[in-house]
Amino acid sequence: MLDMTARPSLAETTSRRAVELFEEHRLGIFRRIDRLFAGILVFEWAFGIFLAFTVSPRAWAGPQSSVHPHVWAALLLGGAFMSLPVWLAIHHPGRTLTRHVIASAQMLISALLIHLTGGRIETHFHVFGSLAFLAFYRDWRVFIPATLVVALDHFLRGVFWPQSVYGVLTPSSWRWLEHAGWVAFEDVFLIRSCIQSVTEMRGIARRQAQLEATNQIVEEAVKERTHELAESEERFEAFMDNSPAVASMKDESGKYVYVNRAFEQAFQVTRDQVAGTTDRERWASEIAAQIEESDRKVLARGQGLESLESVPAPDGTPHQWNVHRFVVVDAMKRRLIGGIALDMTEKLRLAEQLRQSQRMEAVGRLAGGIAHDFNNLLATVTGYARLLLPRLQGNDSLHRYAGEIAKAAERAAELTRQMLAYTRQQMLQPEVIDLNAVLTRNESLLRDLIGDGIELVLTPDSHLRQVLADPGQIEQVIANLVSNARDAMPDGGRLTIETANVEMDEDAAGHEGGAEPGACVMLSVGDTGHGMDAETKARIFEPFFTTKPVGKGTGLGLSTVHGIVHQSGGHMVVESGVSAGTTFKIYLPVHSEVATERGGMDAAVEASRGSEVVLLVDDEDGVRSLASEVLQGQGYEVIEARHGEEAIELSQRHGGEIDVLVTDVVMTGMSGRQLADLLCQSRPRLKVLFMSGYPGDAVVRHGLLRPGNEFIQKPFMPESLTSKLRELLDRQQVA
Repeated sequence: MLDMTARPSLAETTSRRAVELFEEHRLGIFRRIDRLFAGILVFEWAFGIFLAFTVSPRAWAGPQSSVHPHVWAALLLGGAFMSLPVWLAIHHPGRTLTRHVIASAQMLISALLIHLTGGRIETHFHVFGSLAFLAFYRDWRVFIPATLVVALDHFLRGVFWPQSVYGVLTPSSWRWLEHAGWVAFEDVFLIRSCIQSVTEMRGIARRQAQLEATNQIVEEAVKERTHELAESEERFEAFMDNSPAVASMKDESGKYVYVNRAFEQAFQVTRDQVAGTTDRERWASEIAAQIEESDRKVLARGQGLESLESVPAPDGTPHQWNVHRFVVVDAMKRRLIGGIALDMTEKLRLAEQLRQSQRMEAVGRLAGGIAHDFNNLLATVTGYARLLLPRLQGNDSLHRYAGEIAKAAERAAELTRQMLAYTRQQMLQPEVIDLNAVLTRNESLLRDLIGDGIELVLTPDSHLRQVLADPGQIEQVIANLVSNARDAMPDGGRLTIETANVEMDEDAAGHEGGAEPGACVMLSVGDTGHGMDAETKARIFEPFFTTKPVGKGTGLGLSTVHGIVHQSGGHMVVESGVSAGTTFKIYLPVHSEVATERGGMDAAVEASRGSEVVLLVDDEDGVRSLASEVLQGQGYEVIEARHGEEAIELSQRHGGEIDVLVTDVVMTGMSGRQLADLLCQSRPRLKVLFMSGYPGDAVVRHGLLRPGNEFIQKPFMPESLTSKLRELLDRQQVA
């Protein structure tokens, strides 16, 4: 519906257009009739000459042997009457002057023809016929000159030459009025007819203008709608082509009718290649059958369906897709199957990593929960076994028993450390180190570890850069990997340890298991052993997973390696195949500081004697008694306390200096940190060494220990305790 405010403008435009159409049509009529009369006048001129030769001699008296004067009249007068209107009709058709001259000429030639026949041509018929022809103009004004010419002609010839017009010698003096009256009578009807015809022409022009206006409105509406549809289609195309989801539509027979750009990119095809094809032509039969079954369910139910489907990439890589299917009904009432799919491969991989991380966290919570009490027990067993061994040197049987007790306790402590390493909860002491130096330092130990049947090949990078890591933990990583490689080559083989500088770009980092891009140092440990299949390779870092016989392995070796590497900011890549050997590649970020030097992995810290006063606090009687005996044996004066409150009381009663506080972190009542804070207020020079069966990171995380505090992990060897204490006292004295 048109806007009411636009109607006056539209009506005015339509009115102007109707006038234009009317004038164009009328001008066309004028020009056509002008040309028609040009022909009629020429014909009448020729017909007049014919009459002059054939009819005039018999109608008028005169000699037969010579050209009759009427022939000259026909030639000259007829030519004069005809020439000007014919010229105007040819050169100026449609003009008002042209048709008025033609009207006058037509009536003059009619009078000439009547004269040439001596009045034998019926005057009324010929005049009325001429007027009827002039009505073709549909312009009543042409009758004015025509009527005047008839009246004047009849008057003049009726007076001076009545026979030439009336066919009688003596007509009535008013007869010309009679003829003029009849002409005027006919003019009334002809003028009426012209006016009615013009009115109809105006109506036709008005209706044509309205039709044109309507057509224009319709065309504009169609054009606007077409433009809107084009914009809508462009928006749809832009929306679908910029969508990260893969989208498609198929007809009920399963033929693709539409795919978006994401579909093209995901499967490396073009829309033209996909159009008209079916899933049977695109995928393997079992995949196509799965897709077709889902399509049938959607069509049968008429409702949407969500499913997780496996459709490979063009290179054959398996991908998991979350597919939403639904029914689409188009404008032709045809049902189509719409589909939107999201590639869930990476999300599922991350979800699996999250589950693995949650499992690690659960194991970590379990390990951390039991570590405190378990390590306290192990500390007592290990410590007293170590103290007992030197005293049983003369009794081989008892010495062996005590040694086995110490070994079992140490193995239990090692299992606890491995669990904590796997869950990344052990306390690391990172240093800037050179991996080449670590390998060189421990080469002899590694050769002893693998035995004589395996060739060890070291290929260090001569310009290797440094990394920031715990040297002891890195040595443990190398020892575990070398031990695994040895077990994979029972019949001998070659073990290759390589170091190299690598630059990890974003693509390589993504390919190498989610590493951070940048400069890295690679440590590679490869063997020529029996290798692993894909299923084993996927599980090698799981805790307690092992392919070794029962009693030959704990299943924590590689999980420990994995935990240490990731806690050190690095990552691992495994390359293996059945009968093709295995290579572990470790990538650690480069550090720019100068590397430090340290002893080998079997280097023991020498215990130093002392005479300082030690306030020893632990709520575990066994651990406290053991530590007191060890310290007193090294010359220290020890003050024992069972808890924080007793320690404060003993400190207040002690009149002399107390050099160092050795305290458990987690105790009943007051924690070790709270005790240290209180004692340091009254004894500002007091040194503090914390100990705990909980991992160091755990006590820091829970606010029981501050980063940078001196800490020793239970269970500890007696020499480790004295060495750590001596190191603390000496460092503080130097400072």
